[in-house]
Amino acid sequence: MSLNLIVLLLISPLIGFLINGLFGKWLKNASGWIACVAVGISFICALVVCSSVRGGASLDETLYEWIAGESFAFNIGF
Repeated sequence: MSLNLIVLLLISPLIGFLINGLFGKWLKNASGWIACVAVGISFICALVVCSSVRGGASLDETLYEWIAGESFAFNIGF
């Protein structure tokens, strides 16, 4: 399982929203298709991630360290 796949899962609906929000006035009928494709991509990525996790894969990825102390660290990630 790749971090890129999880990022695509999270970002694709946002990209569809931005395209429809910024250009929806000019796209008219295509905006529905763009929204469906964006959610469909996210759904397919979720199925792939789910099947990987059921197969025993895991993802422990740190995106950044938010707070670091002497004896602890608070990391943001997946």
